[in-house]
Amino acid sequence: MTTPVYLACKDLKLSIPKDVKVISFSNLETALILNPALTTVRQPAYEMGKTAAAMLFKAIEKKNFQLKDENIVISSRLIEKESTM
Repeated sequence: MTTPVYLACKDLKLSIPKDVKVISFSNLETALILNPALTTVRQPAYEMGKTAAAMLFKAIEKKNFQLKDENIVISSRLIEKESTM
């Protein structure tokens, strides 16, 4: 989804990061080949899926399980590159 943003900025003659700062989720390898390199937020997808599955099994096993009572925080990591500097 970031490529159209870069292309639009190019068409509008907007400079990244001078005029527009760009950040995206998921630290894909392509983030490094964009010019300027893309700042990303790395989310622990495996841990998120594992936690979601555990909650699903818990909900199936317990009749009175209330999802709204659950509060789980899984930390993400900001990987700063040139697109936001």
